Amino acid sequence: MTSTIERPAPVATPPTREPRRLGFGRSRRSAWDLKLSPYLYISPFFILFAITGLFPIAYT
Repeated sequence: MTSTIERPAPVATPPTREPRRLGFGRSRRSAWDLKLSPYLYISPFFILFAITGLFPIAYT
């Protein structure tokens, strides 16, 4: 025994778009910030290392 059920017509879906991101967006500032921020976070270590490690070695 077979039954024929009509399928509903496909509903047109709206075009997909990128999800919104919080922040500055795609500006030059954000790209610059992404490239520079890791160096800013690690720079205190290098400054303290230069003061406590390299300066005494160079001074002697």
